[in-house]
Formats: sequence, structure tokens, C-alpha cells
Amino acid sequence: MSFKFDIEEQAACCIVSISGRFVEAGNNKVLLDKVAVNLAENHTKFLLDLEGMTLLNSEGINLLVRIVNMVNDNKGQVVFTNVPDQIGELLSVIKLNSVFIIKADLKEGLEFLKA
Repeated sequence: MSFKFDIEEQAACCIVSISGRFVEAGNNKVLLDKVAVNLAENHTKFLLDLEGMTLLNSEGINLLVRIVNMVNDNKGQVVFTNVPDQIGELLSVIKLNSVFIIKADLKEGLEFLKA
């Protein structure tokens, strides 16, 4: 199973819930297009909820970095929440935990984006 995603607006923020195995290019373009549409509509705060993610490889990492770069280029912010332990360890090993803003849960992520 490849990854699935859902985007919903809440508290002036786009919450992108990602689940499954983030290991192939399957939905990458669709997700990037959805982020671009939201940016065009002046939504600049994104919360990426990774709670349902079971696996992440270089393809998935590349997509996460592209999303962060797209949003940053539009003067927005991306916050990651509910990062599973094994994915958090991977982000730490490749030093993305020092680049990505990571919060424990949705509540903490939304509070950060409101500030």
C-alpha cells in the first residue's frame, strides 16, 4: 500500500494527514498540486500529521522537503506532528529534525502556528 493523504482546513491552517507507506512516487504530484492550490488561495500554514505513516524512505523524504520548500518560498510555515518513533529517528539521523518544526500532537502544532 502506498501513502494516502487528506487535507482539511482548521483554525486558518491546512491539516495534511498522511498515512501508509511513504515509499513510492504514487500520489506525490497530487499532494504537491493540492499544496500549491492551497498556497494560491493564501493558505500559508500547514500542519503535516504523520500519525498514520508506517514507513518512510528517500522518496517520501524528498516529498516532505519539497512541501516545506514550497511553503517556505511562499512565506508560510509547516509543522510536523504525531511523528512515529521510527520516522522521528530517521529524521534525526539525517538531521532533518533540526530543519523541520516538529511538535508532539495536533494541539501543540496548531498552537505553534497561531503564534
